[in-house]
Amino acid sequence: MNTIRASFLPIAAKCPGALAAGEALRVETESADVARNGSAVHEVCRSIVASGERTQTAVQAAAREHRADADEIGRMSWRAFQWWEANSGAYPGAKTELLMQLEAGDYRLTGHADVVSLPSDAEVRLIDWKSGFLTDADAEPQMRAYGLLACRTYNVQRVTATVVWLRDETEQTWTWTADELETWWREIVRGWSHWDGQTFTTGEHCRYCPRLTACPAQRALMRATVSDLEALETGGQIEAEGVGKLYARVQVVQQMCERFRELARAVVAAHGPIPTPDGRELALVQQDREEIIPAEAWQTLLNIIGPDALAEACKVSKTAVLAAVAAKAPRGQKGKAKDALMDELRQGGCVRVNTIEQLRLRSRPTDEE
Repeated sequence: MNTIRASFLPIAAKCPGALAAGEALRVETESADVARNGSAVHEVCRSIVASGERTQTAVQAAAREHRADADEIGRMSWRAFQWWEANSGAYPGAKTELLMQLEAGDYRLTGHADVVSLPSDAEVRLIDWKSGFLTDADAEPQMRAYGLLACRTYNVQRVTATVVWLRDETEQTWTWTADELETWWREIVRGWSHWDGQTFTTGEHCRYCPRLTACPAQRALMRATVSDLEALETGGQIEAEGVGKLYARVQVVQQMCERFRELARAVVAAHGPIPTPDGRELALVQQDREEIIPAEAWQTLLNIIGPDALAEACKVSKTAVLAAVAAKAPRGQKGKAKDALMDELRQGGCVRVNTIEQLRLRSRPTDEE
């Protein structure tokens, strides 16, 4: 029996060929760093739902345990805390990381919804925290799968599912009936059952597929992509339309390269340095990097470089400052304390807004937008 995780549905619903990757299928993240950050953020989000609070201690502990970026975890978990403070009333008796599963023919569907709540005997409400970008993947099939699992588990007829995108500071919400989800699931299983073993569907979902490196459609596409890139390297020209077409394919090639680096690191870690044909070797090399401890060094730095130069050299973490303010504020007043601090800093000219540009794929705006 194939065990398929709900998080794999955004891929498997589009390409039945992904099922050939094997048992316990799930979405592969873009890199180990992304996976570690995601795990750490979800750990803090669990504590937020359970306690109604977000502490800097919890953020730092999760970052250490998962070897994640503490600033990233702080920013995203702060947004989760704000969202939960504003919306927790709609999720009475909320449970976190609840395992659900069902069996249908040759398939077992499993999933851990981040938050599950039963506001009535007829409805279940779900939340999924996302630490990636809204444009990175289609979350609807995953939420449909969670909805189906929840309807079966609690025998309810209606589900409301919300994805909270912590980086984009936005959300998506869907509502389905149990009958709609049952019909959707039967169609998905029918498509898998009739797969011919040779047809693959390429697209944005391929970046996360565990079959990426073995997929014949992707191999052909990557060969064509590398050929196009070689033409550019030798002075070839490319039109604007070609940039858009090539960009998504290049992302997949980059994903392949990242997976190879992770594999190479694991092999070297397990077996030691590996000789290369040019007489060198691939090895894990340790480097010591000194870090100035602010509290201990503060007076020395003031004496030597002065307050103006020290201010230019230092970076104040907004996340850490707000967390410190929240830690001192009484329960129920944490959000107000943070808002008051930021208002005072803005009025005093202590806040600078930096605008950056990032190259990202996104949904094309409609005429209404």
